Amino acid sequence: MDALLSGSQVAMMAGVSLAAVCNWVARGYLPVATDAEGREVRDYRGRPRYRLRDALKADVATSRRGEARGEKMAGMVARRIEAA
Repeated sequence: MDALLSGSQVAMMAGVSLAAVCNWVARGYLPVATDAEGREVRDYRGRPRYRLRDALKADVATSRRGEARGEKMAGMVARRIEAA
């Protein structure tokens, strides 16, 4: 569950727009991943990365449907892992 995702990947898995993910970050629901030294994890272009577990928590916290939607995202992630 420590996989690192881009904002686009989080949006796709949660079924929301990239703008929604940006709102989650701005509102404090989705923190940028940090390394062991506390520095933000970013890709080669400087874009932030997010931990899968944090994305799941943010999806549940911001969803109108609550737990059901978070479970849907978790199921999608599990199927993708099994397929890989």
